[in-house]
Amino acid sequence: MTKEIIKRIEVILILFAVLMVGIGVKSLAVDYTCTLTITPDTTQIKAGESVTLSIQVSDIEAGDGIAIFNTTLEYDADVFDLKVQPDSAGAWTGTVLENSITITKADYEATSEDQEIGKVVLTAKQDVTLGEQTISFTKNEFSDANTTFSVEDVSTTVEIVEETNPGGNNTSGGNTNTPGGNTNTPGGNTNTPSTNTNVPSGNTNIPSGNANGGNSSVNYSNSGIVNSGKSNNILPKTGTLQNCLIGAIAIMVVIAVGFYIKYRKSY
Repeated sequence: MTKEIIKRIEVILILFAVLMVGIGVKSLAVDYTCTLTITPDTTQIKAGESVTLSIQVSDIEAGDGIAIFNTTLEYDADVFDLKVQPDSAGAWTGTVLENSITITKADYEATSEDQEIGKVVLTAKQDVTLGEQTISFTKNEFSDANTTFSVEDVSTTVEIVEETNPGGNNTSGGNTNTPGGNTNTPGGNTNTPSTNTNVPSGNTNIPSGNANGGNSSVNYSNSGIVNSGKSNNILPKTGTLQNCLIGAIAIMVVIAVGFYIKYRKSY
């Protein structure tokens, strides 16, 4: 066997060894796996409200574990505003560029523990179309320091519902009342117009005030006539009394003058 043939065999063996190593590494990466779960904190929201999607990883079988997660979020950007939050334990940090999300272990150390690795918050915009919205995590890739592997797409749904009674659970004005508070007849209590039932002028009087003809029966011929307020008894007229007094005074003056003249003559 010549030296040239030996060299050719050596080259073939080297190429075969490199090929086998490459196939072995690829097969190892294919065997890496984990379970990706997306859990919303609610399935119904209204305009202006938010839904938080918890990103959880479990059943990690990937050598030393995972340290990086990359995903593409498919959602309607006209309906939702997007932001990324850290996981509840603060072990992972996230960044977002348009709809591409990268979540990285804070200490860059790979882990195989089941855990939450981040949160995605979607806030429904005002004046959005009502109905069900689908949010999908696609092109999901996990990595450690040496190997990257992919998992299947994961989706969840959120329904945007209509506002019910924007002012609360009451009819307009708070409690349902009739105008004015309690239900009353106009003016408060229901009364007859003049309170007590009386004849028009108060008391019914007999015009003359005396029994007619000396009999005990009363003359009711004019009963019901309104009392004018004048007395039925005839009183002396004021002018006659004044004239009598003036005459008496004049006589007393004449008598007094007579006595005075007589007195003067006697002295």
